[in-house]
Amino acid sequence: MRALNAAGAGVPSEQVLTRTRQWFHDPLSAATRSRQVAVPRRPNKYRGPLRHTTETARSYDGSVAMPAQSLYSRKLQSGQAASFGFGPLFNYNSTILSTQGRNQVKTMVRSLTYVTAVTCEGFADYGGRKKWEAQLAKRRAAVVCQALRAYGANVATAVRGYGSSKPVTIGGTRAARAPNRRVVVRITRG
Repeated sequence: MRALNAAGAGVPSEQVLTRTRQWFHDPLSAATRSRQVAVPRRPNKYRGPLRHTTETARSYDGSVAMPAQSLYSRKLQSGQAASFGFGPLFNYNSTILSTQGRNQVKTMVRSLTYVTAVTCEGFADYGGRKKWEAQLAKRRAAVVCQALRAYGANVATAVRGYGSSKPVTIGGTRAARAPNRRVVVRITRG
């Protein structure tokens, strides 16, 4: 690089190589991923200590899902996903967004500027009846999709409820399994 002004061109600087890091990447390190366990066939039968599964920070199809609070208004694109689940999005057994949940959704709207369609994927913990958990997960996903539009996202929405089929934590107490109660917003068209 060299400066150019009215006096002419300056002396060139030394060459510097840099590498930029993609902002959209797996939020978990390779070491953390290596300690995760596969989701057991019957998670509700697991009685061991709290463990994180390979579904952590993933959408239903396995795509990486960044935590929504770490988007910082960066623009999402087709194929990317963000997860609401690192904080009380909903109260226990409720489909009403908490104050923190509403703030998270409002913040995400700024990341959807160039997006035209999203799918909201709802997940639940495995502590209750399977049918109830599936219904609750789908209703929560619908609430998040409605809130995105209400807060200004100009997107077409689709809703999917996956119930307790892909928990991010197994074992431990009900409170420790709160991350299982999450909604992932997957960008389907950008």
